[in-house]
Amino acid sequence: MLATQTGLPFQSLFRTITVFAHFVAVLGLWQMLGRLPAAAYALCPPAVLIAGFHGNTDPILIAFLIWAVHAAERQWPSWLVGLLFAASASIKVWPLLLAPMFLLSLPNWRSRVAFSAATTAGVVGYGLPFTIQFPALLIERVLGYRSLKGWWGLSALVPGYDDFGLPIAFGGVLIFTWLCWRRGVRLYATVGLCVGWFLVTTTGFGVQYWIWLLPFCLLWGKQRYLALFAVSTLLLVVYYTHLSGGFPWHFADMLRPGASQSWLVVYTATVAWLTLAAVFASAMSESLGPLQTGEARPQAERARAGSAA
Repeated sequence: MLATQTGLPFQSLFRTITVFAHFVAVLGLWQMLGRLPAAAYALCPPAVLIAGFHGNTDPILIAFLIWAVHAAERQWPSWLVGLLFAASASIKVWPLLLAPMFLLSLPNWRSRVAFSAATTAGVVGYGLPFTIQFPALLIERVLGYRSLKGWWGLSALVPGYDDFGLPIAFGGVLIFTWLCWRRGVRLYATVGLCVGWFLVTTTGFGVQYWIWLLPFCLLWGKQRYLALFAVSTLLLVVYYTHLSGGFPWHFADMLRPGASQSWLVVYTATVAWLTLAAVFASAMSESLGPLQTGEARPQAERARAGSAA
């Protein structure tokens, strides 16, 4: 409707929204981590490509998720944290995997109830009138969605992994949530580790999924996040060039004849996945060191106190 009224192409209007969401995410990172990490993400090539060219809603989801994490760490009202989190989960369903870590980050049960109620109300309210008119259809389409399999990570390297890989990915998120909470790891870093694990072990993958991790790996060290910036940029360039039929990119069309995965795309994806797996393993080892007796709760208290300062 807005495209009809303004006379502007829908794709241009949509990309204007995703580019704006990118800068909203950068502002949230600035508030949460400071100027240098925010600047690194603002100039991150894959984040810019996904927001400015790809044409999907992931940058909007990430903007809301970053502000939800910031709100939780700064101990804003729990109902506001819930509404921000619900906005993220209303765009795509996967942030609901992170709900347990948000609940554990809150200081008491009253806050957790307020967060849960606000999240539920937000998920229903943001989708009106469709959440009331077509609830069964929404549940079927949302929960029935499957990403492209067979070209990324373990799905490409391990025969039959698609049949048993999702429980490994989902179960690992819950295990890392508990481990991070026990060790007092701050919420921002917990999100990064859990999303990293999920992208390493998932059965399906789209190149825009990189934006789920890139804003949450900025505390892994400069060498690590620059390595991820580099390999994700390489994969996006190869992928977009292949789908566009060459350079320059006018329209990356997955449905055009001959647009099935090429050996170069799969090879580049394998290199990117191996790099991600190595970087994630290194960051995980550093973040989740040996837990000493009596250490977990004081660490958790210091993490909350630091984020509230």
